[in-house]
Amino acid sequence: MTTAIVVMARIGSTRLPGKVLKKIGSRTVLEEVLDNCHPIPGAGVVVCAIPENSCNDALIAPAERTSAIVARGSETDVLSRYAKAAARAPWSSV
Repeated sequence: MTTAIVVMARIGSTRLPGKVLKKIGSRTVLEEVLDNCHPIPGAGVVVCAIPENSCNDALIAPAERTSAIVARGSETDVLSRYAKAAARAPWSSV
């Protein structure tokens, strides 16, 4: 069985807004997290689930640089966003 890894990311953190775009060396935190998911045994695909609102558009490029699939959904309905992300896996029946 192949596994899809879903990583939730958004700009709007209340304690540290934009934390996923902070740099670790020359790369963003988001890139580091997503790249570290690819070598997990059984991981067939990594999906980055981000909210649909335009302030989160800045997350698309870093996610795509890591070969993650980008899925967008509601910022307030996290379960719905997660389900949409799972449905983006190529073999999904969700």
